[in-house]
Amino acid sequence: MILISRHPSMMSFFLSALVACFFFQLVAAHMSIFTPAMYGWMNWPDDPQSPLVNLPFDQWWFRGYMDLPTGGQVEQLTAGGVFTAEIACNVAWTKYGARTSELGPRDACPSGDNAGPYHSSLDPTEPLPDINGVSGCALAIADVDDVKKVTMNDLTVFSVNHTCVYRRETDFQIPAAMPKCSGSKCICVWLWLANYGQANFYMTGFDCAIVQSQTNLPAIGTPQRALWTGKYEAVSGPKLPIYAYNDGSTAEWFGNDARPGYHASYGFQDGAQDDIFTGSTVAASASTNVEAGNSSLSITQNISAQIQSEGSSRNSEPPSRNAAVQQRALKSHRRSQSKRSRPI
Repeated sequence: MILISRHPSMMSFFLSALVACFFFQLVAAHMSIFTPAMYGWMNWPDDPQSPLVNLPFDQWWFRGYMDLPTGGQVEQLTAGGVFTAEIACNVAWTKYGARTSELGPRDACPSGDNAGPYHSSLDPTEPLPDINGVSGCALAIADVDDVKKVTMNDLTVFSVNHTCVYRRETDFQIPAAMPKCSGSKCICVWLWLANYGQANFYMTGFDCAIVQSQTNLPAIGTPQRALWTGKYEAVSGPKLPIYAYNDGSTAEWFGNDARPGYHASYGFQDGAQDDIFTGSTVAASASTNVEAGNSSLSITQNISAQIQSEGSSRNSEPPSRNAAVQQRALKSHRRSQSKRSRPI
């Protein structure tokens, strides 16, 4: 039994401690990969592990870090091999930082025996969090060597880990047929969506290159928008990242029990995405194409309308959208798309 004093100062202290504990748990669940190949390396204007929520396009796209240099490294991804990424709530807890304590095998943050998986349940203190509750992480690639030229339509998801975020060191399998970059390097991104708690979106960009000994390999096909299999037929072949919870987002909202993520219900198999090289794509339609126009706006408007009448079964809702802000962001995105690349 816990006895709580009625003395105002004691009550204030107790409440402050609870708030601090809850705040730490929330912050501890904010994650990013950390590598010297990422943009803004060790010179971030904010926390690179903080979630991207309800932001205009130029602030959530590559976190707005496209003008910031990397640490000079290019991650070498070997076709048919495994890329082990370090995922943590702060760079200090990776091999690149100065740890102040030892971490357990599951720890991506110094949170003791109850670490990982993250955003997998409403109770972060349960001894065995439900691994089935995680939403999965993904790596996507664009065969472009200038990060400023990458558009929403250029990125293709090529590797998925269904049990992510769970461990600090997380393996991503690289498809054996992955072709080399046509230029000096490619642009890669790490992606994650929170499955419980606040509906968060994470995106970390980094320079990458494919190590491949084979030649005459098929090119990556045109990626399509991943769709929830609870309403649509599963999309096979190459797929775009899931862009969610920000202006210009393309993910539809079907409720807290059907949040978007990198798992089977959105057509993503665990491991290397070996179906991206066929070149075949789902027939073009309004439901599968990503367009920086009215389709994106209608999706975000539908999300806003739906969450007004829906209870928060997972302790949170996607952020509200402001139509005027959306219009400005989408107009800005259209201009950037017309300058940098053609839409699908």
